[in-house]
Amino acid sequence: MSIYLELLKLAFNEVDTSYYSFYAFHFSNEQYYIDPESLDRYEQFAERNFAYELYHQYKIIIEAAINKEIFNGLQLNGEITKIGFNDTLVQQNVIIPDLVLHKSQLDVNSENQKFFAEVKVNPGADLEKDIKKLLFAVTAPLNFNEGVLICVNISIDNLQKQVKNYHRISEYTTILKKIFVLHPDLDEYKSFYEIVNS
Repeated sequence: MSIYLELLKLAFNEVDTSYYSFYAFHFSNEQYYIDPESLDRYEQFAERNFAYELYHQYKIIIEAAINKEIFNGLQLNGEITKIGFNDTLVQQNVIIPDLVLHKSQLDVNSENQKFFAEVKVNPGADLEKDIKKLLFAVTAPLNFNEGVLICVNISIDNLQKQVKNYHRISEYTTILKKIFVLHPDLDEYKSFYEIVNS
């Protein structure tokens, strides 16, 4: 695992749990002037809310003087579209990673594609599209060194079941070793390879 992922985990640990989910009012326009204390509440799982805070915490790490050399020439981008490739698989699939650390959109050299991350915060999330995107990310033409599935609010059991049940990933031993899971209940990263073979 690279230094970039180790520092991503540090940033992840700095994201307060209030960004994982929060309660919001559930009311119609007719209820607008009613006492707020009487309104129903529901739990909201806002992926972008979490992802933006993670981005913020990682930028703090990047901009720390001690890390300037490590990140020299690299950019952290959020929700940047990867569609400008003359590649059938990329063109047939919408590939908009939640976070990427790379040199630029004009570079596909694997040396400069550090990580590609997908974020999921909804407990009932179907991870198939995210897993597929991560498989694409760590192969040509995207060429990212590492992929990361960042999950909060999703149980470890559900996460492991979805990774194991994704019927295509067992063919890709080398690729599976390049994709990691970041989860609040795990002390360390776990690779898809470890999950599939556990």
